[in-house]
Amino acid sequence: MDNAPSTSSLRPLVTETCTPKSKAERDGLSYSPLVIAMTSAPRTREGSDPVLRGEQRPSLEGVVVLVVDDDDDARVLLRILLERRNATVLVASNARDAFVLVKTQQPHVIVSDIAMPEEDGYALIQRVRTLNEDRGGRTPAIAVTAYAGTGDRALALQAGFDDHLPKPIDLDNLVETILALYEAEMHDSPPESYRR
Repeated sequence: MDNAPSTSSLRPLVTETCTPKSKAERDGLSYSPLVIAMTSAPRTREGSDPVLRGEQRPSLEGVVVLVVDDDDDARVLLRILLERRNATVLVASNARDAFVLVKTQQPHVIVSDIAMPEEDGYALIQRVRTLNEDRGGRTPAIAVTAYAGTGDRALALQAGFDDHLPKPIDLDNLVETILALYEAEMHDSPPESYRR
């Protein structure tokens, strides 16, 4: 046992939360997993961790992100992870509430799931794109979805999303995409009047 690594040196590549949907499904071992990739490579030595080497991970300070997902666990986890990168995070559990937040709070970027009951992510972004620019109609939007095929990406872009990221979510890639869309929009937008 002396050769076994200490638990403090182990760092998982993926965090996975499995929640049974119902007792019947739990008894049948049918689970709804939420998987988010936390890093692209495991930390094997102290010097391999970017934070310990003094490298800074991109910060979302000053960026208001609206997270839209009907899955409670996914919504809460994304909120926590983005807040750890200094974003201000608004959350909505459905397209109707998200649409109201776009109009009233004017987030800088929308991160939305596609598969939601009643009104899906495609319908949400199509409604957002009908708004005037000063009401949030140009808000950059990222589809975050398990629909990961080439046709799915094309469908998301055609619906009005600016980018499409498949699940499992790579957090660093999501943060970089949010920053790129935010910075592009800030350079194209009228100063101070359109965005906070």
